[in-house]
Amino acid sequence: MGRIIGKNTYIGFIHSGGTALVDSDYRTFDVGDEMGAVDLSAGADNLRTYAQTLEDVKPSAEMLYADGAAGSAIWSKVRPGTAGTLVWGWEGEAAGKPKWGIACFVTKCDMSAGYENELAISVEWANSGSDFVYNGANVHF
Repeated sequence: MGRIIGKNTYIGFIHSGGTALVDSDYRTFDVGDEMGAVDLSAGADNLRTYAQTLEDVKPSAEMLYADGAAGSAIWSKVRPGTAGTLVWGWEGEAAGKPKWGIACFVTKCDMSAGYENELAISVEWANSGSDFVYNGANVHF
């Protein structure tokens, strides 16, 4: 059985200033997909009862800061407040490969360096649309 490995992943943040290719030197890319729940328990209930509320998608990435202009270009495109479309494909960018994507904006962008480590950028996005822009079937809504 074949396995999907991270080196094939495509991650692009498309916005008015161009496309930031997050996949070029990324270390981690996480897509947190969570369903909210509200507690409906009351009175003599023996178990807590919950109802679904809203789905929340919060992608995040950590990437290496490239030397020179390439690093500055990525850094300038993932500043907090920057809005766009984040598109990712675990199997790559080629036509026919499944992709997912959301309309979103950058909520956080940090840079860090250790004494004997490479400079890294951590980015977090928040969904700003009502549904996925791409749904895993290479379909644009």
